Amino acid sequence: QSLAWAERNGGLSFLINRTQQNYAAIQTWVQNRLWVSPLVKQEAYRSKANSCIQILKNGHVIDDNEILKITQILADENVAFDIKGFKGIPANLRIWTGPTVETANLEILLDWLDWTYNEYIL
Repeated sequence: QSLAWAERNGGLSFLINRTQQNYAAIQTWVQNRLWVSPLVKQEAYRSKANSCIQILKNGHVIDDNEILKITQILADENVAFDIKGFKGIPANLRIWTGPTVETANLEILLDWLDWTYNEYIL
C-alpha cells in the first residue's frame, strides 16, 4: 500500500521532494529561534528524514529531564509521541521529516514547541 501510494503521487521524486520540504520547514524554524540548535552542527552530516534538535535555556542545552517534560506535555496533548532523542547522545528532540509526514502537521508541532518552551521551559 505504501509503495502504491508513493507511485500514485509521483514515485521517488515525490518522496524526495516531500522529505526536502519537511526538512526545510524544520530548518527554517530552527534558524528563527535563538533557543533551538541542530544536534548535528554541520549541515552536510544531517539526516534529511530525521531532524534532531536541541533546546537551549540561557544559552545551555537543556537536560533529559527537561526534554522528558516537553515530550510528556506533547503526548498529553496528543500532539506528538516518541520524539525524545535516542539514549546515549546529548538531550534532543527527534522529529521525523520523511515523506510520510505532512508539512502542515510539522508546522503544527513547531507551534506547539514554541508554546511549550514559552510556558514550561523559560
